[in-house]
Amino acid sequence: MIEKILMINPWTPSEVRDRGLIYMQTSLFAKALADLESYLSHAVAPEDSSYIQNHIKMLRGIVCAAN
Repeated sequence: MIEKILMINPWTPSEVRDRGLIYMQTSLFAKALADLESYLSHAVAPEDSSYIQNHIKMLRGIVCAAN
């Protein structure tokens, strides 16, 4: 469903965030990292900024270790 929403409006920050969290849960770590970083750069003062930043730090470690 998120993919369809993003096809219509590709820059809906909350949908990009949600897709990133789903990617993370399904072990698609590089895609998750890209979406969560994109979310933080496009969302205006997100309330969950520190929560997402924590996930980004973890994902960077995972993605770097995999390379």
